[in-house]
This record gives sequence, C-alpha cells and structure tokens, in this order.
Amino acid sequence: MDSQVDALRDNGDFADARKVIEDALTAEVVPHYQEQLEIRLDYLATFETIFLTGQVEQDFHPWGQIRALALRVQRGKTLELRDDLRDFLRRTAPTVAISETETEESLRIVGGTEALLAVMLKRMDDGKQRLSQALHRMIRCQEAGDLEGARHQLRTVLAVEIVPQYRRMAEENLRSLDVLPSAS
Repeated sequence: MDSQVDALRDNGDFADARKVIEDALTAEVVPHYQEQLEIRLDYLATFETIFLTGQVEQDFHPWGQIRALALRVQRGKTLELRDDLRDFLRRTAPTVAISETETEESLRIVGGTEALLAVMLKRMDDGKQRLSQALHRMIRCQEAGDLEGARHQLRTVLAVEIVPQYRRMAEENLRSLDVLPSAS
C-alpha cells in the first residue's frame, strides 16, 4: 500500500492516494494499524497543502516538504521566494550535502531555487535507491556467509554517497557487520 500511495502522491494524484489509505483504514481492525493509517492520511493532507500553497510547515518532515515543493514546480505551479521558504531551504540544504554558498547562489532567483529543489530531490532519491540496493545485496551476502562481500557492498556506497543521513546508515550497518564473527 505504501508504495502505491507514494506513487500516486508523487504524480500529484492526491484523491486516489487518499482513497487507497481510506480503503485500507475501512478494512483495518487493529487499533495500532488504524492509528498508523490516520497518521498517513494527516501526512498526505499536509503534503498536499504544501504542494497547493507553496508554503512550508514548521512541524512537517523537511524532506517531505522538499518533495512537495519540487512536485509543485514540476507541475508548473509558481514558487514565491518568501523569507520562510529561503530560511527553510538554508536549513535543509545541508541535509542533502549542498553547501551554504551553493544554496545562497540558488536562492537569488526563482529559477535557481527551483533548480535547487530538483537537486535536493534527486540526491534524496538517488541516495535512498543506492543504499536500499546495497543493503539488499549485503543481506544476500550475509545469508551466503560472505561477510567480506557484505562489507564491500556498504564500502561501495560510502565511496560515492554524500548525503549525511545515508552515509550514517551505511556506516552503522558496516559497524554492525564488523562485530559479527567471520565465516570459517
């Protein structure tokens, strides 16, 4: 369900994304999962609001806001360079390894800001895909008893990954492999 909702959301199809969650909520009987679906509906509503208004929200996940703002730009909606948007991008750009200098240069004009959003989104998505694939290969190596091969998968990611969050995740997984005994 999550991947279906994400795909619909990322195509700007909020009504169908909402319907998928609402249908799941109608069928769900476990209170914990009902609560999780309600949270997902709230997230989608805030995402849609950011997409529609172009205004950032203080209490919403920064990367979700980047995704919503980038989708807004992709759909041809205007982006108003307000102080709150500039401040948000200044705070968020380092989380995807974009320097202060590059950020400030991009924030001078709307086109630069739109390009900055595209770069931020690309780094988020590329890093996520790179790490997910490496973790999948790492697990396959582990299951085959090849700990050095598993380590190699993460070292390969660390050789190219620049997004701090993804680097930390790869480093943590690599450290966890270092405490495992080697297969004889």
